[in-house]
Amino acid sequence: MDYYLDASHIPNLPAPIKVDLAGKNDAEVYVMGIDLERRIDYVSKDVYAFYYLNRVTPRAKRFLVSAEPSASFPMQFQTWQDLRRSSEFEYLDISEVEKLEIYAQEHGVKPIPV
Repeated sequence: MDYYLDASHIPNLPAPIKVDLAGKNDAEVYVMGIDLERRIDYVSKDVYAFYYLNRVTPRAKRFLVSAEPSASFPMQFQTWQDLRRSSEFEYLDISEVEKLEIYAQEHGVKPIPV
């Protein structure tokens, strides 16, 4: 499901940001999936939007979901490696999405009305 977050959800957010899941317990929880086999300019836009969301929601729990791109996408492959090493959010491979459900259940995460 796509959620568009804007300034009504996050004060001072200059433009809407699309996330795949948005919830809240004691802090907000955001999940964004990125298809790393798209054109690099689209991948970059999504990555920068997610990093900006991280900057304006420092207390939030953030998950980025993706999969290793084919070697035929060298720039996207490097981006994938960098995302996996980031300490600003939790990276999940697409095969690990059940961890989102476990996290939500363990922490009482409820959907944010958007």
